[in-house]
Order: sequence, then structure tokens, then C-alpha cells
Amino acid sequence: MTARVTKLIAEIETARGAFVRTLADAGAEWEQKPDADQWSVRENAEHVVRNEAFFTNEVARLTGQKPIAADEPALETPGAAIDAIFAAGAVARPVLERVTDAALAGVWQSDMTLADLLELYANHTGSHITQVETTRHALVT
Repeated sequence: MTARVTKLIAEIETARGAFVRTLADAGAEWEQKPDADQWSVRENAEHVVRNEAFFTNEVARLTGQKPIAADEPALETPGAAIDAIFAAGAVARPVLERVTDAALAGVWQSDMTLADLLELYANHTGSHITQVETTRHALVT
């Protein structure tokens, strides 16, 4: 694994870890919404877990690897969400570790490369950290 691939994987794993930390003390607000247009913490977690499989499968497809199974999450508690996110990370890691520098230049969608996809993977999870924090803040104020 090259330094560039290692850096991209580290960004994904850092975002995943930060997201897990935002869920760690979610309790009463797990299923609450500040208003009808916002997602609950649970909905954010379920979306992140679904997208772990999506991103991993896109990487697998672009690098000629076997796709992973993508289950529909039903995350009843923050603990279940944390477990599912860690499990998704464990499944994603071997797929990500097979990415080469040459593969990073491969086209994903129109003008986006595999490298862009990996950056989007990390940033997507990061955007849901912000959503969860905003939701939780709105519920307590």
C-alpha cells in the first residue's frame, strides 16, 4: 500500500471514528427530530452504515474486487449503530487496502476518479457528524 492510499484510508477511518464518538452518548434524542425536515440521530447512523457498503462496493467494482453484502440496517440503539459502523469498517478495510496508486486515477463517475470517491467517502461521513451535532444541539436548546 502506498503513502497516498494509506492517507486516504486514514481519512476514512478518522471520519468513521469521529462519527462513532458523536453517537457514543446519544440516548434520549436517538429517534427525536428537531423538526420534520431534519433526520434523527438514528436516521443519520442508518444512512452512514448504508453508505459504508455503497462506497466499499464502488471501490470493489472499480478495482475488480468482489462486492460485499449490503444489509439494510435497523439500528435500534446507539450501541447497535456503533457495532454496525465498526463491522462495516472491518469489511471495508481489506477492500481499501487493495487499492493501488494506479487505480486511484480510474474514472468513477464522469470527471471523478477513484481518489475523488475515497475523499467523498471520508467527507460524507464527516458531513453526518455535523448533522448529528446540529440535531442534538437543537433538541437540547
